[in-house]
Amino acid sequence: MTVQTGSALLLKMRKDSRFPYETVAGLRTQSLTFNANPIDTSSADSASRWRTFLAESGMRDMNLQGQGLFSNAASDLMFRELFFSGGHLNMEIILPSYGKILGQFAIAELQYLGDYDGEMSWRIELQSSGALSFGTL
Repeated sequence: MTVQTGSALLLKMRKDSRFPYETVAGLRTQSLTFNANPIDTSSADSASRWRTFLAESGMRDMNLQGQGLFSNAASDLMFRELFFSGGHLNMEIILPSYGKILGQFAIAELQYLGDYDGEMSWRIELQSSGALSFGTL
């Protein structure tokens, strides 16, 4: 496998299955975080006092953070609409030469930024809602 550029990590979204996925416009940085919250079953009787977890239990989730230039593109408008409506985004995250992640995400934070002598930008945090699937490219 060859080294991939950060710009090859693509975030695509759509309101629902009637629409095609659109690449998030103006994106400069993005990060994905997978979280697991296993159930701790440790006690004073645990072997050699090592922590133990209940197998195949607990909650899993994924957080997605991004920052980009505000260009009033379709994706910028969709972020705004879904934040105010409380809806979910259908996301397709492309990890080059690795696969894609599909699932629904809720907007946890939407922030607009701008310096008096610079460009206007936005920052968003999305949190998964429901099961995610992983597929090959």
